[in-house]
Amino acid sequence: MNKEKREKISKYALLALLVAMTFLFIGRGVDFSDSGYNVSNFVNFPNVNRTWMLSTVLSMAIGKVLTFLPFGHTLLGIKIYCALIVAAFAGAFYMTLSKVFSPVLVFAGEAMAFLVAWCPYVILYHYLSYFFFAAAGLLLAKGLSEDINLKIALSGALLALNVFICFPNICEAALSILIIIDMAVQRKNRAKEIGIFAGAYLFVLIVGVGINTLIFGKDAYPDMIEGLFSISKDAPSYSPLNMVLTILDGYRWDIWYFVAIAVVTIPGAMLYVKYKGKKLAPVITVLVTCFTLGILRIMRYYGRITFEYKEYSCYYAVGILLVMFSIVIGVACVFNKKLSVYERLLAALVPIIIFITPIGSNNGMYTIYCALFPVFPILFGLIFKSENRVFSAAPVKASVAVIAILLILQGVLFRVNFVFRDLSESYVMLTKEDSKVLAGNRTSPEKKAYIAEFDRFLEDNDLKGKDTVIFGHIPMTSFAFNLPNAISHIWPSLDSYTYEELERELSELKDTPLFVYHSDYGDLLTKDLDECYTKKEVLLATYLRENNYRVVFRNEYFTLCDD
Repeated sequence: MNKEKREKISKYALLALLVAMTFLFIGRGVDFSDSGYNVSNFVNFPNVNRTWMLSTVLSMAIGKVLTFLPFGHTLLGIKIYCALIVAAFAGAFYMTLSKVFSPVLVFAGEAMAFLVAWCPYVILYHYLSYFFFAAAGLLLAKGLSEDINLKIALSGALLALNVFICFPNICEAALSILIIIDMAVQRKNRAKEIGIFAGAYLFVLIVGVGINTLIFGKDAYPDMIEGLFSISKDAPSYSPLNMVLTILDGYRWDIWYFVAIAVVTIPGAMLYVKYKGKKLAPVITVLVTCFTLGILRIMRYYGRITFEYKEYSCYYAVGILLVMFSIVIGVACVFNKKLSVYERLLAALVPIIIFITPIGSNNGMYTIYCALFPVFPILFGLIFKSENRVFSAAPVKASVAVIAILLILQGVLFRVNFVFRDLSESYVMLTKEDSKVLAGNRTSPEKKAYIAEFDRFLEDNDLKGKDTVIFGHIPMTSFAFNLPNAISHIWPSLDSYTYEELERELSELKDTPLFVYHSDYGDLLTKDLDECYTKKEVLLATYLRENNYRVVFRNEYFTLCDD
């Protein structure tokens, strides 16, 4: 077997392994909150809160389509379909970047991105946002480097489509900075390319807004934008200032550790280049490696690195170090004339992705941990480019390798131990007898019993399919038990859904729907209202009492009220 054939087999074997990684532990955990919110929105789309629905209309529509596929009405089925979407994008990034960098390096970067991905794949508006943005960036870099106008136009179109995945993605129009960077790199007039990019972007954006306006009415977008501003007013965590401060806070704790590593590693790399081939060179590499290990040990001492593998703290700060390395090396490589134009544009894409991705989210730097699929492969590829004399020197590779190996170790142990929003000491499988919708997933023995008991009660009393108001951190109740939402919001206890909206929608109810709330609230029919946590809880309790509701089912997880 010749070398070329071996390399091809190896490349596709790594691709297969990458795809397989997507499905690891896919059935573990039954999260009724964040993950459940998304799948319930899928099945209830478009009859969900207008502001949230329109601001994430394309991701919801894609999720809705998934529910019509075989087994799409089950949680495991939806998880598998969403994982396939993630695998398709990750595979596309792998194949694209493997044409520029070593497939082994690209695979290593992609695998690390899988290990530290922050949220479940069913939260499509996150993953699709980051993947569309990255794909648009890769297309634009390729189109500019090779003067392919079609790819430039596709980049603009994809970026505009991303606005319909999640409306705050309109900020991602800042990707056009890459065209300005290319003008400086290639010293070309890019007026034509700017026109193509902007034209494709505006065309798709206008067409999309027009279609949604025809479907949802002429006031759809003004109302949606007003609703988003209203959310930021009533829920401080959604305000633009707080979002920016949250992002900065994500760097604040660890930037000094990075600076300490950088001020030793980079001068060390310069000295290494100067004394390469001499006895001093490997000594410099050893000293830099030991210093990096020492900084990581200090981070461990101060709690920035933990061995609690059921918490994000085990890898969060380590990942931030690697993200900051990516920014520095990416920026530096833009100015390296020895690299190809495409490589320099890919380098520029790294800080663009890192800085723009978190904008519009109240999750701060956690969003970055779903957007590293192109970032880490480009970082590893760049530090192994011999044209980067300083940044491909052994001290830089050693520092990055030490941090990357620690991130891999922490990430593997994290993935083995962590379950999103459903941590337990032990897990059992839900069967079809427990729940046809949730069967095949693993959860705690206690939650399995609560689910099976509630599902059986609904079946025995022919309550499935009835309109329901769901309150508390259990929005997946709608999807799991076939209880369509009676009001526009499936998770009305969220701050992003205002008290005034809930009050109005409850007052407009013509029929008497079922009410399901999390049992942690206690008995809302008899509870002293002064003991309620929020105004919404008081409102719900008052409504139930005034309309003569009674508790017809209660276990330690679900409480069901009917009139």
